[in-house]
Amino acid sequence: MNWTMLGFRIFRDGGIVLLFIYLANQNQSGAASMIYSNLILGAVFMMIMILFYKLKTNTINHVKE
Repeated sequence: MNWTMLGFRIFRDGGIVLLFIYLANQNQSGAASMIYSNLILGAVFMMIMILFYKLKTNTINHVKE
């Protein structure tokens, strides 16, 4: 499970950096770009985690039956 979370965190942190660079190149201020990229990728990461744990919980429940 540690490696799975590491993969998710690398995806999130890399996405934040890439989105920050994109927004900064679109003539946004640096601070606003970082805030927007953090908020957007934080929401995406939360949705991915919700889906991942729901699928994992359903898989565990079906194995027990």
